[in-house]
Amino acid sequence: MANYDAGHYFLTMFTPVLTDGFVDVDGARRSHVQSIREKLMMMPTARQDPPSERSQFNSPFARVPGTHFARFFVVDQLRYNGRRPSNAIYDLVVRKNLTIPEKIDKLRSPYLVLCIDFDAAGGDDACLRAYTDGMWDNMQDVLVDLFQHCRRFDQVTDRDSWFDYVKACQITTAMPFNDYWTEVQKPGTHGWQILGACGGVAALGLMVARSTADPSWWILVWSLLAMLAVALAMILWWGTRPFPKAPDSDLPSVLKAIYTQQMFVGFSIDNLGADDQALYDAFGEFVDRHRPSDVDADRQPAGVLRSEWPGQ
Repeated sequence: MANYDAGHYFLTMFTPVLTDGFVDVDGARRSHVQSIREKLMMMPTARQDPPSERSQFNSPFARVPGTHFARFFVVDQLRYNGRRPSNAIYDLVVRKNLTIPEKIDKLRSPYLVLCIDFDAAGGDDACLRAYTDGMWDNMQDVLVDLFQHCRRFDQVTDRDSWFDYVKACQITTAMPFNDYWTEVQKPGTHGWQILGACGGVAALGLMVARSTADPSWWILVWSLLAMLAVALAMILWWGTRPFPKAPDSDLPSVLKAIYTQQMFVGFSIDNLGADDQALYDAFGEFVDRHRPSDVDADRQPAGVLRSEWPGQ
């Protein structure tokens, strides 16, 4: 299903940037796209590498519940990948002049692009609205600071208008990124169901033919077409269904797993060489303290890569 797969919604926004200039607070005249680039450069990233983990700041998306991945970037123009592939023999036969340049698509303005992967129960507008409300409630200052340089953002004043703005700028995410399955999931084979449905159509066509005094070839043709239509409809139905959600792939469970993994590494180091009884007792204290199965207990903060083992 477009925009939704495996328990996660994939939001992609292409928002046109204003092309005129504006007078900044310091009295200087600047372009909107340059101002966006400067603000993106200064925006704190998640503390997920050695330089950033020492910072006191964190990504504003860490404030929004359910956010797995988020990325802002600016697209000035589309990348030219060369001429469209064509058949050399066909070009020779029709005498196609390859020295004539093909039409190149160009954007009328730069675009501010936002890509987000977040937890969702489905791919409908209600699930998207729940997340956009969280964005407006938790990072409104960042949204206003960036999108004020985009077209028609002056009409956004509250949750409702922000959701409408997101929908207006949203494009379909047909190839989402999701990598939480730890085992290969084989797609379901529905061949027997398709054969059964086609067999039912064939049986119905045979009944019609037997009930007709003078059966003609059109009954066979319509039966074959109906079988083809049923098979294609069933393939499309199963093919467009979203992939099942991986176990424990929601953000709280992922953060709990990261936290537990790091705490267990520290536990293992601290208990090297302990005898059986001491190790047993220490592990019991570890479970009581960190509660690995309780995602609402201590867990990794959003946007943070590393935690410190309490024994350090």
